[in-house]
Amino acid sequence: MELKVLIVDDDEDVREYTQDIISQWKGLGLDVTFAFRSAIDGLDGMNKLHEEPFDLVIADMKMPRMTGVQMVTALRSNPGPNQQVPIIVVSGYADSYSEAIKTDAWSHVFTLDKPLEQDRFHRVITFAVGQKMRQGA
Repeated sequence: MELKVLIVDDDEDVREYTQDIISQWKGLGLDVTFAFRSAIDGLDGMNKLHEEPFDLVIADMKMPRMTGVQMVTALRSNPGPNQQVPIIVVSGYADSYSEAIKTDAWSHVFTLDKPLEQDRFHRVITFAVGQKMRQGA
């Protein structure tokens, strides 16, 4: 099974590190391959989300041009194939966004603090895409 993953972060090193961590995930004991796409900020991420469907989105909270909060809010309010895609938002500033993530727009959104801890990140990925994977297996 192939999972299409969009990684949205303004730091290229973080995008590569996130891709490496995801590549090591052995979710649910299924044979999983990944097709990665990357975006340099929320606006670039929204453009890619309008181009093709994804199985999972990983996004930084604080980025130029469009933050992770703005991207999630815009994505959830616009009908399309990615409107309900699972999203994992990572940030070193999660507390400063706590009010924004209490809205209905944040259904199917998971938050993690930086630095990413691999085991916890893998558990969240399993939870985020597990149901879809079991249905597709």
